[in-house]
Amino acid sequence: MGQKKWYAVRKGYKTGIYKSWFGEDGAKKQVDGYKGAQYKGFTNINDAENFMSGKSGLSVSHKNSENSHHINENMIIVYTDGGCINNPGAGGYGAVIIKNGIVHKLSGGRRYTTNNRMEMLACIKALEYLKLEKREIVVYTDSAYIVNAVNKKWLFSWQKNNFIKSDGKEVLNRDLWIEILKYLNLLNVKLRWVKGHSGIEYNEICDKLANSEARKNSSERDKWFESLSGYKS
Repeated sequence: MGQKKWYAVRKGYKTGIYKSWFGEDGAKKQVDGYKGAQYKGFTNINDAENFMSGKSGLSVSHKNSENSHHINENMIIVYTDGGCINNPGAGGYGAVIIKNGIVHKLSGGRRYTTNNRMEMLACIKALEYLKLEKREIVVYTDSAYIVNAVNKKWLFSWQKNNFIKSDGKEVLNRDLWIEILKYLNLLNVKLRWVKGHSGIEYNEICDKLANSEARKNSSERDKWFESLSGYKS
């Protein structure tokens, strides 16, 4: 049996991948006495990162081969979600970033916005967080609106036409599409759709983050949408 060189702590005082079990910087300290701790030892970093991503195999799979990816140290996994109360209404977004075996969470809210805008903002905030990355970034979202716009090249057609549709009307959410384009040009990003509310661990976490933020009734404004909709506080 190979000697274990990597210890992945998925649930503990401080999650992450550790190179030792004992000592001040070891994994044992992060799980001892922690109720419901999840941890495991591995002989290579790839399997440890897969474990951190909630999978015990060699890939992240969502029942669709198109959405399956081998995880290695040269890949960053992102999950995002967003929504609002009443649509339009108070909104929130959430993102989970799995980078170097460490799980990072981002969230925020807006006082008056839409579901689609919060879905988009979740992606933008995650990519902004990773703006200096050179590695491949795979973003999983349950927003077909975003995935189709990018993967079916609608977004790039809108850009060529200055975000004016064939009927002469402006493409909705132009301001956020421009932000997404900025990061698509800057980073190596792939977008993948996943089914929401289907038990996918990190998608569910993002959903909870977004809902929690929406309920806080943030004072932060979605200036573009408030101006467009004529919202008055």
